[in-house]
Amino acid sequence: MSNPALNEIISIHVGQAGTKIGESCCKLFCVEHGIDKSGFILNNHCTDRTGNIDTFFNVNSDSKYIPRSLFVDLDDGSINEIMNGSLRRLFDPRYLISNKEDASNNFARGYYTVGRKIISNVMDSVQSLAENCENLSGFLIYNSICGGTGSGFGSLLMQKLSKQYRKKTKMCFCVFPSNKLASAVVEPYNSILSTHATLPHSDCNFLVDNEAIYGICRNKLDLEKPSFFELNMVIAHAVSFITTSFRFDGSLNVNLNEFQTNLVPFPTVHFIATAISPLRSSSKSTYSNVGGQQIFQECFDKGNQLLSCDIEKGKLMTACILFKGVVPMRDVNVGIESIRHSKIEYVDWAPITFKVGINHRTMDCLPNDIVGRSLLSAGMVINSTAMGKCWNKLNQKFDKLYSKKAFVHWYVGEGMEEGEFTESRENLANLERDYLEMSIDCNSEEDEY
Repeated sequence: MSNPALNEIISIHVGQAGTKIGESCCKLFCVEHGIDKSGFILNNHCTDRTGNIDTFFNVNSDSKYIPRSLFVDLDDGSINEIMNGSLRRLFDPRYLISNKEDASNNFARGYYTVGRKIISNVMDSVQSLAENCENLSGFLIYNSICGGTGSGFGSLLMQKLSKQYRKKTKMCFCVFPSNKLASAVVEPYNSILSTHATLPHSDCNFLVDNEAIYGICRNKLDLEKPSFFELNMVIAHAVSFITTSFRFDGSLNVNLNEFQTNLVPFPTVHFIATAISPLRSSSKSTYSNVGGQQIFQECFDKGNQLLSCDIEKGKLMTACILFKGVVPMRDVNVGIESIRHSKIEYVDWAPITFKVGINHRTMDCLPNDIVGRSLLSAGMVINSTAMGKCWNKLNQKFDKLYSKKAFVHWYVGEGMEEGEFTESRENLANLERDYLEMSIDCNSEEDEY
């Protein structure tokens, strides 16, 4: 058995998107570990299914399990909803932090002005959570890089974490701007400013976007007009797959450091796409039953991916598939071979390998879940050169706005220098080039000499 103390992780949820995703994740984690809404182990829950509960929960003297989670928003609306919601008795109110003044979709307000007012309080809370850990492995940060708090305050927080906890792993679950859906016209500014500010400080970023998840809800889960609660439920399942091996013993487990080692071939090329299979509506059947080979194929289907990024238009660098349920290794190997001989292209400078994690627990679902249960399921994380095309599209949107200097005065008015726009854009151009260089075959480079 693994030592649970080796996998203690602190989750930090920033902004409205981050806090809402965090609430959905905590609900699902409680179901998986057999914890009720007050933080106590359910009487009818098998003790051998609680797993390494200390990964995401800290137990107090009353045997109550409290999430190792910090919720932060510059506006108090989302925090008040949590404090008055169904999980109000689960969380420690000391780690629910808000302000009375929001960031108004402005990176500069979250980073330079409003965010600076609470950063000291937030870092004190992080230290308090860290002191309650026997052996802290790292941090999971949840935010949207589209809005003001998630982008601005999220960047400020990442820089502080990098300085204070330099050797700890820092992974992010980020809501990325959608190609066609936008809640604010300045999303390209916020996203590129945030990525520039956090690029050296994050070890791995799992990206999702609302457009892709809307597509999953409509085409896979039979929801014509999904709510944000339902979108967040899909994201929570993706997070569950990624973190299952941290929390439950399995025949093939993947720890926090292994994700970094296997998924990130170059420091800046750390943006990861995520997919889930199978995706079936909970209203159609209690359980669906699919095989390992079908799961592999579905994970590479655009309809199962939580990011609007066409993997087939790039070259696969690394991938990791994480199973829940009993799967024979023969099925896994057949699935890998089927993908190797598909139309997916691969970089030629690395061997074609898939990191595989297997946990024999079947997937858990919430009572009102929109995702149907399956005896065998999997989450896949993919690092592909196709991510460069996502950054290219975002850079083009930035360029159109900045060519007219549109809305720039709102950022400068919060104390940000205009030169930061051009500096950030140049850094993102370098990121694009990094992805392009990753896609160039070694044979092509040799032919040039």
